[in-house]
Amino acid sequence: MAVNHPRIILTLAASLLLSACGANASDELPPPVQNVANQGVEIKGSFEGPDGMTGYVGEFQGQGLAIYATADGQNAFVGTWIDSDGRDMGAAHIRRLIEEPRYADAWVELEQANWIQEGSDDAEHTLYTFTDPFCPYCRQMHESMKPYIESGQVQLRHIMVGIIREASPSIAATILGSDDPAAALSEHMTTFDDGGILMQGSALRQGNPILQQNHSLLRSLNLSSTPATFFKDQNGVVQMVQGAPNEQAIEAMLHQR
Repeated sequence: MAVNHPRIILTLAASLLLSACGANASDELPPPVQNVANQGVEIKGSFEGPDGMTGYVGEFQGQGLAIYATADGQNAFVGTWIDSDGRDMGAAHIRRLIEEPRYADAWVELEQANWIQEGSDDAEHTLYTFTDPFCPYCRQMHESMKPYIESGQVQLRHIMVGIIREASPSIAATILGSDDPAAALSEHMTTFDDGGILMQGSALRQGNPILQQNHSLLRSLNLSSTPATFFKDQNGVVQMVQGAPNEQAIEAMLHQR
């Protein structure tokens, strides 16, 4: 999705204001866009913008952003441009140029991660989701996916992290280090409203190194909340949904829409 973080825009605003009189512009980029690139933004590509403008997709500190340059190439702004239907005109291009390549690489890492399996080995669809033991939206997703798991349509692979509460890391590590992590996760979700399972020292020590690896993977994907779910669409392109998916999103994951 397009990012309109105040910190990013404030960092770049001065360079945009001065860029119209810059004398060292690149032959490949308009002066304002080159000025932004000089501030550490990696320009990933361009697209046709509205009203004769040219849009550019940049990446700054792991985040995607859109830059729109005027037709004469002398001015630009960084941010979100919304059309008459309320759609972010740069979002699809950010997905295409930043998120899809990143997530394609991430799929291999997800496959090799320490995940907990729910569902059949023969399921048609495989989903990866980052799960915090105390995340209510993870619990909501767990319940929403049950019919699809039980019917054999979905294999859901939980990558446990501990970022929501103070107790999250110890319980996530306990689940990962238990003799049967899938059973421990199931028990925790079943008793979620009563506080879930208790920490177990030996399991925690066993699971903590795995948890740290999962945290590293979460950070490498520039994610900081759960659930974050990865799946392949009908064209085999890796997509990601943040938050508990609604019925429409689940149908999209399962190629039913």
